Amino acid sequence: MEAAVQLDGVFFSYRGTPILKGASFTLAPGELCALVGPNGAGKSTVIRLILGELAPDRGTVEVLGRAPSAASPDGVVGYVPQQAPDDYRHFPASVEEVVGAMLSAAPVMKGWRGDRKGAVPRALRAAGIEDLARRPIGELSGGQFQRALLARALVSSPKLLLLDEPTSNLDDESADALVRLVSKLTRESGASVLLVTHDRARMPDLPDRVVCLHDGLVEERLSGQAGEWHDV
Repeated sequence: MEAAVQLDGVFFSYRGTPILKGASFTLAPGELCALVGPNGAGKSTVIRLILGELAPDRGTVEVLGRAPSAASPDGVVGYVPQQAPDDYRHFPASVEEVVGAMLSAAPVMKGWRGDRKGAVPRALRAAGIEDLARRPIGELSGGQFQRALLARALVSSPKLLLLDEPTSNLDDESADALVRLVSKLTRESGASVLLVTHDRARMPDLPDRVVCLHDGLVEERLSGQAGEWHDV
């Protein structure tokens, strides 16, 4: 079975500053992996390479066995951004309308036979916010808002889910609950998940793997293992 994500010897520089220096990384099908590292290490760069928004200077990036697509137009990749546009907060729409807009903004994956009408309630239920369906998006708390963005990413039943610093603006209790929810969804759906965070201390020991972006390279250990990091 093909890897969900494959980075092979990836180099990337921004305005002459090296960010990635031959990074290699594999996300297996159905795996929940946390990518950790300090701010500025290049974690969001990895996400943008996977989304196809950036191209490597050298090396290759594959998503589900093919080249990444900038817009992920077929719904295969779900994405929860680090900071959602402020327009979401001020847009006069309900939670279910914001989640459902994902199905209208881009075609879902070719051959998808899902029920469009039922997709939004399922995504809201999966994110644990079905009772907030009619709530204006601007009235949500921080934790509720992150769950709404998660539901928006889940609505097309993606095979790969990318979350960029999803807990950065949450309190400890909300952050813990969100990661546990993502872990549960991974087990139930079989989707592959890459969760990016700068704060390993707030991450429950739920991911299958924890990988660290350090000095332009990916280093790895199994979740819960002690000891030194080692190169992949």
